[in-house]
Amino acid sequence: MGTTLSVFQDPASSSRLKRLPIPPNCPVRSISSPGDVTIRPPLIGPVRDLRANTDIDRSILLTWRPPKDGFQCIKEYLITWSSESRTIDASNTTYNVTNLEPCATYEFTVNPIDHANDKGEPESITATVRELQQLPKVTELELNEVEPRSLSVKWKPPSNGSFCVESYRVVAWYHIPETNKDVEVFSNTTIDQHVTFGEVIACMVYQVQVIPISISKNDGLNEIGSVKTKERTILSYHVEPIRAIAVNSRSLELSTMLLSENNNNCLLVSIQYNCTMMVESEPDPASQIVKEFVIPNSNTSFEGLVEPLVPFSVYTCNARIQNIAGWSDPTPSFEFKTAEDVPDSPSVLELVGQNRSIEITWQAPTVKNGVVVRYRIHVRMIAPEYPLPKLCTPLEAFNETVDLRDEVTPDEARSWDGVEFQHVVAKLNPYTLYTVQVAAATGAGLGPYTEPKEVITLPDISNITESFQVDKTDGPELDQPYQASVWFSWSLPCGLHGRLTRFVAQMDGSRKQEPAIPHVLSWEVNVGENEMINDTYSYVENRLKPEYNYTVSLSVEVANVSELSPAVKLQYQSPAGIPTIDHTEEWFNVNVFEAPNPTNTARIVLGDLKLTSDFGSIRYMALLVSERLCQKDPVSRTDFINGSGSPEWPEVPDWYRANKMPCVVQYQTTPMFWNPITRPASEEKRREPIEYVVGNDTCDKGQKYCNGPLKPGTEYALIVRIFSSSGYTDSEMQVFRTDSLIKIGLIVSTVAGCLVLAFIGGLLIVCRKQRLLQPAQQTGRTPTEEPSDIPLKNLPTQFDELFQSNREKVSKEFQAINYFSDYALQETVTFQSARENERKNRYINILPFDSNRVLLDSNDDDEDIENAANDYINASFIEGYKYQREYIATQGPKQETCYDFWRMVLQYEIESIVMLTQPIDHDKNKCCQYFPRFDQYIDFGDIRVKCTQELNLSLYYKRLFLISKGNLTKAVFHYHFLEWPDHSCPASTADLIKFSKIIRAERKSYAIPLVIHCSAGVGRTGTFIALDIILQRMQQEKKVNVYDTVKRLRRQRVKMVQTLDQYAFLYQCCLEYVSKNNRKKPKTSNIEVIRRDEKDKPYPDVILDMEQQQVAVANGGKPLFNIKFPKSVNAGVGNVTSFAPSEIESDK
Repeated sequence: MGTTLSVFQDPASSSRLKRLPIPPNCPVRSISSPGDVTIRPPLIGPVRDLRANTDIDRSILLTWRPPKDGFQCIKEYLITWSSESRTIDASNTTYNVTNLEPCATYEFTVNPIDHANDKGEPESITATVRELQQLPKVTELELNEVEPRSLSVKWKPPSNGSFCVESYRVVAWYHIPETNKDVEVFSNTTIDQHVTFGEVIACMVYQVQVIPISISKNDGLNEIGSVKTKERTILSYHVEPIRAIAVNSRSLELSTMLLSENNNNCLLVSIQYNCTMMVESEPDPASQIVKEFVIPNSNTSFEGLVEPLVPFSVYTCNARIQNIAGWSDPTPSFEFKTAEDVPDSPSVLELVGQNRSIEITWQAPTVKNGVVVRYRIHVRMIAPEYPLPKLCTPLEAFNETVDLRDEVTPDEARSWDGVEFQHVVAKLNPYTLYTVQVAAATGAGLGPYTEPKEVITLPDISNITESFQVDKTDGPELDQPYQASVWFSWSLPCGLHGRLTRFVAQMDGSRKQEPAIPHVLSWEVNVGENEMINDTYSYVENRLKPEYNYTVSLSVEVANVSELSPAVKLQYQSPAGIPTIDHTEEWFNVNVFEAPNPTNTARIVLGDLKLTSDFGSIRYMALLVSERLCQKDPVSRTDFINGSGSPEWPEVPDWYRANKMPCVVQYQTTPMFWNPITRPASEEKRREPIEYVVGNDTCDKGQKYCNGPLKPGTEYALIVRIFSSSGYTDSEMQVFRTDSLIKIGLIVSTVAGCLVLAFIGGLLIVCRKQRLLQPAQQTGRTPTEEPSDIPLKNLPTQFDELFQSNREKVSKEFQAINYFSDYALQETVTFQSARENERKNRYINILPFDSNRVLLDSNDDDEDIENAANDYINASFIEGYKYQREYIATQGPKQETCYDFWRMVLQYEIESIVMLTQPIDHDKNKCCQYFPRFDQYIDFGDIRVKCTQELNLSLYYKRLFLISKGNLTKAVFHYHFLEWPDHSCPASTADLIKFSKIIRAERKSYAIPLVIHCSAGVGRTGTFIALDIILQRMQQEKKVNVYDTVKRLRRQRVKMVQTLDQYAFLYQCCLEYVSKNNRKKPKTSNIEVIRRDEKDKPYPDVILDMEQQQVAVANGGKPLFNIKFPKSVNAGVGNVTSFAPSEIESDK
């Protein structure tokens, strides 16, 4: 295609540029002498910032900047696209290509050419020409009728903008003048340039519209064409079969019409009826009668009278319709009989009654007056022979007439012109008196009925009983063996259908939790032959078992019928008994020190409950708590709760009311209708113990029976109340005591008193008094007696002194740190008290200090995120050896805090995460699965976390996550240490030292915080951070001070290095560090690959993408593997080096 090029250049300046001399050191075409050596400058680089502007119709404006390298040597630019090219002077950096095809995509290449006519490096760009605002009409629209009765539509694309056409919309319709409406017959969107549709109507004008649709879904201009279809005769199957409007003795009034699906619009002319008499089942041509009638305009229904005909004869008739195209084929022929007279009544009527029908036998009328074509039977009900209760609706009167025609039994060819006939009238009422009459009819009409004759139907199965119900229930009683009775009552069936003999009942009982132990009861009520029939009956059953769901079925038996009536059923649950507990065995216990907070909570474990009798199932339980030593101990009770038909919860004070009293009275700490047991109490199979923490709620929502906190240092009585659906029984009392809470004011007052006594009583008495009044944790070392730094050369000797006498000195150091944390540290924890943040804390006593807690951005557009985020997360900034915020110590994410965790990672641009716990430790949930498996992803709100790599490096797993939010994608490494139980230490100090050094060696920037978590984020997390800081100081200063390091950590987060074992483990790591064995450099390294057949492994196999990673094993100390990122992900990270545990020297 042709294009017009526009170059923005001043002709005068162009001529001047042509006369400019060639710059020095630029290549030119010259003839050199033999032996000459030409040194060519480097190749001209590509143009820069090549851009294409598509804002002008049918044009693309190219702009660029000269190349960075060699631009002074450019003579001209060569622009190429499609099969065309243009050369412009080097002074121009703008070029406009016009007369391009709209919506077409072109690739443009700009190539600089030097004075030696050599091409530089080309630069290309692809651009699409702007779309037309509205496409023009299609061209060469052509409409043709094709067989069979279809319309073909063809066209060609618009003359301009054909590349912009995505599809065509084709619509066809015709106009109905009578209604002045258009009827659409075809509408479709296609990418083709032709469509065919049908079946079209004859003699009809069709309009067809074709609209081109652009790729941006805009309609172009429409093109409309029209065509009139051909004339055709009417098809016979579009004409309704003829029918007789009236049948007389000498004429037939016939009718037919065009069907609605007639596809012919040609003008109608006339209709013709043709009737021929049948003689011995053959048509007689001599008797043929043809009648033709003119069809009025717009008529589609046609009637005509055919006469004269022979009476009492059979004629076969058909019809034809003529339009302007000619006559249609004849319609199918139908036979009609002329009229005759009515017959006499039938003779010899016999009746035989069945249980729900009457068999009727009769003979044909003596005088038929023609051929009998049907019989009519009239049946009338007189009354039932069984009693009908007063409350029942009277039987509906049965007064029916049955017409017997040939079509009454389609599968049997029957002629009513015989001698004897039989018919059964069904769907009658059993044991009921009826009368029957019969009449015959010919083509002339119906004759007279016979005289009425009586018959009684036989008895049948009774209907179900009415108003079957439970009137009342008695029992059980307190302190008595289980005994309960139920009163049933019911009414006589409204449809007894015979003489009543008895009622039969069965009770099928079962318990939902014990379907294999049914309880079946049977009973019956007999009625004598001469006994008076009552309207209502009743029965009392006292053989019930406790809390069984009975299905009670009641049936009726009548005389001379072997089958019982359908059973009426009702559901009945027997009352439960009162629970009776076996007090000889202990089935629950209380432990304060296993509770989350021993001073305010207690852990209740409910074991396997043993009962002394079967009373049903345990419906509910309640835990009742009361303070001891200031009031009488509570007494176990037994009582009913179901006096009014629905459970009435016994009145017990709640936590709010009980804790307002000086001595806490007995109150309920569990919710109302609490049911932790789902199996029946009588089931022998043991279940898992049920745990409940008393005092675990804050009770700030005003709920009934709140589980509020206990008082510290208080002795309580606990009673477990067991409920059935009828009553309850209390367990024996069990006593427990909460842990004491030493108040800082008491300590200060005590110390002040000691000082006064010291001045008065002398130094000896003062010292003695201080020993007596100091808390137990101060006896080893006071907070002011802090250990000094230990030089590395003295560490082995100091270590022996610290760990002699069962670690006495180490224990005192740790006690001093605990004292400092509990009584001297003045840090506030207030933000967590906000109600919306309580659920974000894994443990109620592990909370971040306000001064250094990690703040999340709360102004993000997170309204659509579930549980809208605020700025709180249970995480603390921790100061490192050199950097202010080198670490973030945080708890293991909970299900509801995973989104906050990954928000923190993105906000603080975290590069590495260290995980020191397993999700499940000793069958307890320590951390939720907040990251995906290999080659999988998890969405947390608008944040997606994908695991692209995973390696098992013996000591730990190393994973690579891609964290995406909107257009941001960040790479994060995940180091998962495998063997570190909760509240304990790793088996090997060397392993943890290696792991710590690997993390430090692989960190790209120490200014970016390293996220570390275990379960609570204090014990194992604090130990790891302390070890990392200690190792750095040992390397830099050749000194160690475990006490000072841990104390500094306690200033920044509670319980950092949580146990004495963890504190001692840090000393053991220091000793291991200075030992000679840990300084040796290993010769080899190894990767442990997870095998797929090891099903007990917690993580799936890892398949490394070798195109993305470079692996080198035992390569003389070089990195084990490099992980390369795509250019679009964290371009600043580059290649990150990873080391196997054996690649890190202990003295680095």
